Amino acid sequence: MPAKRRTLLGRNKLGLIVYVQRQAASRDAESPEQTRTRIDGQRARQAASRAVETPEQRRTRSKDQRRRQAASRAVHWTFMEGEAFRYDPANSYDSHPQLHIGQMTDVCSYCDALKWPGEAP
Repeated sequence: MPAKRRTLLGRNKLGLIVYVQRQAASRDAESPEQTRTRIDGQRARQAASRAVETPEQRRTRSKDQRRRQAASRAVHWTFMEGEAFRYDPANSYDSHPQLHIGQMTDVCSYCDALKWPGEAP
């Protein structure tokens, strides 16, 4: 009996990376017309799929999407988990790209305090 074909979820990480790179290269090689056709086709398939979806299936799909989105957002901040309790002055927190909120370049005309651009006087 032949081996069962596995989906993307079953691929190892290296295989997934190669697949994603090939997809990106394929899309980069597309003409604007091909891109528009591909996107329109995907839009039509998605609309057809959702049109036959029951309200219960929609709720389940939405719930699953919310859970995936929350997990995805949380992963980006795990490096800061508990950081307030083990602050290290040697770390340059202000230069981390996810924490960058800009430079305090404006000077208050009343007290000469530094403020962020657009901050209330």
